[in-house]
Amino acid sequence: MKSRWHGRNQLAQNLLAYAGPLTRDQHELYREIVENARLAVGVHWVQLTQYVPDTGDVRQLAISGFHLPRMRRAARAFSRLMGGMQLLDVTANVSENAFVHGLYAEGLEIEGRERDVTGQRVPRVVVNLAESVGMRWMMGFPLKAGGQVRGSLNFHSAKPLTSRQRIVARAMTRQVELLFENAELSQDLAQSVQDLRAAQTQLMLEEDRIKSELAMELHGRVQTRLLILWRRLNRVIASMDPDDPQRGPLEAIAENLDQIRDVDVRGVSHRLAPPILAAGLYPSLLFLGSLYYPEMDVTVTTDPILDPREYPDLPPEVRFPLYRIVEEALANAYHHGHAKHAGVHWAFSADHLTLTVRDDGAGMSAEAAGEGLGLVGMRTRAQYLGGTFAIQPMREGGCEVSVSLPGLDAWKEMESGD
Repeated sequence: MKSRWHGRNQLAQNLLAYAGPLTRDQHELYREIVENARLAVGVHWVQLTQYVPDTGDVRQLAISGFHLPRMRRAARAFSRLMGGMQLLDVTANVSENAFVHGLYAEGLEIEGRERDVTGQRVPRVVVNLAESVGMRWMMGFPLKAGGQVRGSLNFHSAKPLTSRQRIVARAMTRQVELLFENAELSQDLAQSVQDLRAAQTQLMLEEDRIKSELAMELHGRVQTRLLILWRRLNRVIASMDPDDPQRGPLEAIAENLDQIRDVDVRGVSHRLAPPILAAGLYPSLLFLGSLYYPEMDVTVTTDPILDPREYPDLPPEVRFPLYRIVEEALANAYHHGHAKHAGVHWAFSADHLTLTVRDDGAGMSAEAAGEGLGLVGMRTRAQYLGGTFAIQPMREGGCEVSVSLPGLDAWKEMESGD
């Protein structure tokens, strides 16, 4: 029998640990479980319970049979006898008797007369009331998930279940157990995904920290030492005879050394921690695009179009990740897609911000869109900013990378500390 409660793992997770009052959706799910079991087994009353191993407490989640007028009358009578208590308010503990202990603490199927199973915890007048509506016999099946009892599915009837009814009852119990197990697997998967994202974010932050330290080391210590060596070498050259045959080679070495210091080392330092970012995101994107000319023509557009001095000043914590995402997207377009043209589009408003990079390269397959450290890094940076990341091949060829983030108002609040 297939029902709507298959796969509703989020609601079933309430069964895995005591979670306080039930929501309306949970009430509906649990009622549907007992109604399905009632129809399948052919009894009027099916009870779904939850067991809390730490305390030994048992609470009821749902009871079928309230469609019967006599059951509704019995429920009202029960409430009067118990001072306003409802049937679902009745709880139990594994220490009460052997039946309850066997069902929940030992995970055994139990069977017996209603008055024997309830023991002393329910007043005799209430037991008589239950028997008057045909609840004379009870058979309980433990519900297990992860090797532990999480609750039970109990069938109440006027007489013991037949062999066929027992088979069906066990099958229904197994269906509910699968619901439990799926919920537990969903919890484990969600935790694993959360842990993975946290690790990726930590890795990204550590990578950025190392890049920043390397940039400072190159810009400070390495460039300074190269400058000292260049000046010392020039002093040596100046002291040499103009006709000395070694002067020319040394002058070439000095020129190369100055080129390495001023261009190569400075260039690596700026790529690791671009100083242009201090000027804002828009000039940074223009600078980034200019690095590929003339091999790849990169255009930068915005919506709205403003005077360069009027573009919004995003906090450094936002500028840097966005710059890195565009940097990686353009690098992929150039190195892997062999693109000749690429476009960077920045759209922003008070409540929304998007960055899109499109190219005319070879594109990529949908399967490859989730692979590679570069793509993982882009996705991690977008998620770190509370946004979403997407990459897809375009119909006309090439690839599109897009990042969607909260708008300018959110970043203003972050910068002001509100």
